[in-house]
Order: sequence, then structure tokens, then C-alpha cells
Amino acid sequence: HTWPPPPPLWPPSYSAVRARVLYAVLPADATIWQLLHRPSVYPVLLLLFFPFASVSTVTWVVLLVLIDKTDEYQLTNYILLFRTSLFLSVGVYWSIKGFVYLYLCTVARNGDCMLTGPGVSDLQTFKIAMTMARLSCGWIAFVLLVRMRVRYFHMRNLKVVAAVGARRAKSAAKAKTTPTPTPTQTD
Repeated sequence: HTWPPPPPLWPPSYSAVRARVLYAVLPADATIWQLLHRPSVYPVLLLLFFPFASVSTVTWVVLLVLIDKTDEYQLTNYILLFRTSLFLSVGVYWSIKGFVYLYLCTVARNGDCMLTGPGVSDLQTFKIAMTMARLSCGWIAFVLLVRMRVRYFHMRNLKVVAAVGARRAKSAAKAKTTPTPTPTQTD
């Protein structure tokens, strides 16, 4: 089938910006390899993976606001992209950064690791709060996905129960209207 045309660029509206951002990051008609050949994806991916000044946390919150919370595909892709970025920006980047800071702290002759070591700064509380906010974005998307799936299966079960009940009622009504043959006694 064909896709609907994109919303007009001018005048800029919420739906136009939402459609452009979501299509740049989470398109339904392109693979990851096709996505990497598009230049429109790199500014958004840079913001999602940017490790400094909590830019990525704000970008993840905005992306969570933009996606359709009733669309399983968008929620699943959000969670997958989120976990990938978490591995790269928090796992790999922070591990290398922490190792380098610890190494530089221990080899410095006049350095005090208690004052200048990894994880010691005036902004550490803010960084931890932003990390927790970023982690909560992924959990919120996961909870929304699970709730949607439970609601879907609940509605499906209700339809099955209603269909079985209708069949039973129909067969009971049919049994009442058709006379049952009575056995005749022969002597």
C-alpha cells in the first residue's frame, strides 16, 4: 500500500515537526542501513547520543512525547533505540571516560583522587538526576508497551468469550425450538 504524503513544511505546526522528527528517527518503511544513508537522521541521532550537558536526556523526553503511545511499532523502536544509545553513551563512553580519569588521577604526582577523581564534581548530583530521568524514559515506554499489550489481549479474550457465549446461546435456543424425540415404548 502507499504511504500518505508528509504534512506541509510551512506554516510549521506540531504535526509537521512531529512527523519530520519521527520519520527521521523511527521510519516504518526503512531499515537501519537505509536510515544511515539519510542525512536527516544525523542531527537527531547526535542529540540522542550527545553525552554532555544532559542534552540527550531532554531529547529522549521530547522523543517520548512525540511518539504515538498506542502504536506498538513506535514504542518498540523507541525502546530498542533507547537501549542501544544507553549502551553506547552510558556503557562504553562512561567506562572509557571513567578509566581515563582514574588513570590520570593515579599517575599524577600532585593529584588527589578524592578531590579530582572520576565521579567527583560539583555537578555530580545533577548528572545522577539526569541519568535517572533518562532511565525513566525507557521504563515509561516499556510500561506503556506492556499496558497496551495487556489491553489488547484482554480485549481479544473478551471477544472470544463473547463469541463462545453467543454460540452457546444459539445452540441452547436451537435445542429449545427443535422437539426432542421421545422414545416410544413397545411391549
